Amino acid sequence: MQAALQAAHGKSSAMFQQLQQSRKMLDAVRSKLDSLTSKGDVVTPEDVIKAAGDLTAHGLDPKALAQLLSTMPEGGGMGLAAWVQQQDEMAKQREMAVDQQLGGAAHQQGVDAMHLLMHQHMTSPKASSPQPSGQPSAGTPSPQQPNPLM
Repeated sequence: MQAALQAAHGKSSAMFQQLQQSRKMLDAVRSKLDSLTSKGDVVTPEDVIKAAGDLTAHGLDPKALAQLLSTMPEGGGMGLAAWVQQQDEMAKQREMAVDQQLGGAAHQQGVDAMHLLMHQHMTSPKASSPQPSGQPSAGTPSPQQPNPLM
């Protein structure tokens, strides 16, 4: 039973960490898109390519960026500005979706941690025996038990 609870907690922790990484990446993307959007119709393809290069340095997949850049209109002006604005809106939508998933993952991680702590408490030999005065209570984790909240 404890192994299954630890596995569930490990899975929810991994999911939470993965979503946090996705959110950090989206923050970098939005920062670049916001700076490009602020240029309006004076944005150039070179500006977009430079921003894409910066994003690859942040760890974004170069193939995905190359695919995205292949949809970029040729030349600058209003067409490119509209394309950048569209990419910015799509990034905002992805941010909202990731934020919602991140909240759910944080909740699940907490639920799994509480289940694991409850199981550890209920199966601890200290849980059923009275504690002499001055001894830690049964709710105090022993040094050999890992803290599932970490």
